[in-house]
Amino acid sequence: MAQPKELRRFEIDAIAHRIAEDVKTSKTKAHQKLRKTGAYKKLEKIAKEYSSIDDAIRELENKRREISDIISAEVSKWNAQNQEEHVRFSWTQYGSRLEFDFNEWSLKEDVQRRLAIALIAPDFRERLEEIIAQITKDLT
Repeated sequence: MAQPKELRRFEIDAIAHRIAEDVKTSKTKAHQKLRKTGAYKKLEKIAKEYSSIDDAIRELENKRREISDIISAEVSKWNAQNQEEHVRFSWTQYGSRLEFDFNEWSLKEDVQRRLAIALIAPDFRERLEEIIAQITKDLT
């Protein structure tokens, strides 16, 4: 019986696989030789240094996260214990800012309520400076 002139797909795949394995074996042997060179060892040392820097960064990020959580918990505790009107203590991790947030809107609303009550009196015009001073004193 006559042999077909063309290779079938599975035969081509088998040949390609065998060639790839031979090339891989040859390259692996060449790579083993390269691993013994000074240039490779220099690069390997730099790669290990890079890896150790990554480990240090990861460790610092974990420590930063833990400290931020501690600060957040302490700020919450402080806010619960020191319930100042119109002011809250806050911690912003981005920018590492620890600051007091002043709620001007609620303060103005409180002042307006107090003024409305104080201005009911018929003599409020004569006592306006006294009323302002008293409200300021009450809110500070």
